[in-house]
Amino acid sequence: MAVVQTSEFQYYAGLDPFQRRLLYEPIVLEYAMIQSCNLAREEPESHATVDFDNLQSDFEAFRVLVNKLAQVCDNERGGNSVTAMTILEGTNGPEFVFAANRKDEEEIRATARFVTNLL
Repeated sequence: MAVVQTSEFQYYAGLDPFQRRLLYEPIVLEYAMIQSCNLAREEPESHATVDFDNLQSDFEAFRVLVNKLAQVCDNERGGNSVTAMTILEGTNGPEFVFAANRKDEEEIRATARFVTNLL
């Protein structure tokens, strides 16, 4: 998607804010799939588990939380699907966005309910 920038405004290929938000979901899924494939190529020893540390900044603690929540979205280890999750800053609080490559709408809703119950 080409973004034309001028000194006065940004033009997003004619997409309104709702359409741009819809476009964000497959981008998050693609990023998660790329990261998942990259992780599969690395040695297991290179992945240290990062846990919460009370000396971390709020931002770093939030990243740990989001990472842990994203890990529980894929409940079938070694399965053939990848589920991505991100948290957006909404006007009425956080908005959770889920995307998956091989799950139907009901399975995505089940994942959302599962994460909601965890919180």
